Amino acid sequence: NGDAAIAMYQGLNPELVTMDITMRGMDGIAAAKAILKFDAGARIIMLSNLDEDKFSKEAAQIGAKGYINKHKTAEILDLIDRL
Repeated sequence: NGDAAIAMYQGLNPELVTMDITMRGMDGIAAAKAILKFDAGARIIMLSNLDEDKFSKEAAQIGAKGYINKHKTAEILDLIDRL
């Protein structure tokens, strides 16, 4: 869930976060916003199978490095390599 993602980020300070949009409790967009507020340099890739047009724009607006359908493994790995 989003609350756990924030706590884990603060404790681990990872190089990269992959965040699903749909989660129990706090959703991925809200969690990504909170992480970016804590660390503006956080590198977050949003993953989902939801409406790509809507959520890719929202991901970009909050400062995520990308939005990819979570079933497109090759594209996810390509984006990670480019970061």
